[in-house]
Amino acid sequence: MTGRWRHEYTMRQVIQVSLEDKPGALMRVVGIVSALGANIESLTVEPDPRRPGISRMTLAAELNPEQLRRALGKINNLIHVVDAGEVDHQENVERTAGHGCF
Repeated sequence: MTGRWRHEYTMRQVIQVSLEDKPGALMRVVGIVSALGANIESLTVEPDPRRPGISRMTLAAELNPEQLRRALGKINNLIHVVDAGEVDHQENVERTAGHGCF
């Protein structure tokens, strides 16, 4: 029973994605997270000032560790995604305290 509980346990995960400014790129990333049964709580997208033609997407969703692993694997395989990764919890806390976001 302990193993099952562990897989059902979810917590707010923050994922950051760098993706090309192409039609449908945002929709495909959101579709992967939604297909895993997660509700996206927060979503922001902004141009990356250091890389023309690239946007940074940050999304927050309730995911268990397996859902997070699967989501990142699938997102990183998308054609218009440059990279995707989990935002460290400590980094998330610092951003929230410093900028009032998330």
